[in-house]
Amino acid sequence: MNNIFNMKRFVMLLSKQSKEHYKTYLMSTAVLCGIIALALGFTASINNGELGETAQFAFFTNFLIIAGTIFTSMIFSDLGDKKKAMPILTLPVSHLERYLVIWLYSFVFFLIVFLTSFYVIDIVILRIGDSYHLEKNKVLNIFGPENRNYIVFLTFIFLNSVSFLGAIFFNKLHFIKTTFLFFIFMIALTLINQPLIRLILDADVKHPVPFQQVNFIENGKFFNLTAEGPGKIIMIVMVLTVTFLLWTAAFYKLKEKQV
Repeated sequence: MNNIFNMKRFVMLLSKQSKEHYKTYLMSTAVLCGIIALALGFTASINNGELGETAQFAFFTNFLIIAGTIFTSMIFSDLGDKKKAMPILTLPVSHLERYLVIWLYSFVFFLIVFLTSFYVIDIVILRIGDSYHLEKNKVLNIFGPENRNYIVFLTFIFLNSVSFLGAIFFNKLHFIKTTFLFFIFMIALTLINQPLIRLILDADVKHPVPFQQVNFIENGKFFNLTAEGPGKIIMIVMVLTVTFLLWTAAFYKLKEKQV
């Protein structure tokens, strides 16, 4: 028997996870759809049926990140309860199989469900709005070539890894504790970022955004540096590398769990 990964065993574990939690997943999806429909519908109604791409993008981004982090942070909640953790940790499956099942649900399956739910609701509301608005509403193309779109998914992937590690690291209050530590880290990073950039550029730096852009004044002229070309690629590689390391750390933290 392959003690690291066995496809038959993995499929059975995935099926078990689905059967035991499908009601929770369906209820969560229904709540998510209801909130999305309410937000999009209300915004369209107060604008005479109009729902611009900017508004759609804002709703998409916020719902994806908030719902994704909350769902992921609760994915290991059963391990915080010894009674519930015992049957999970004593199953004759490998750590990798157990990890991949949860990862698939928190990342891949969630993303598929979210994209499907959002676009179905969005299109329905836009078509209803067309009957009250002279110009037809355009459906947001989140996979378009605009520079802002890749940032959404990059942010989601990174925050998923943070929430995933927090979910397995903490036994209780996973979302609150993970969010608190993340904000502490971001505040520290922001405080360190400006003097560090000022030291590197030797200029009057104005509110630099970590890994995104730097505004500074030199000889009375205003300059704006953004991550473009090779800089953008380096930034993406850095974020993906950190994400992979956090996912890896979560895997080894799961291996440490004992009954």
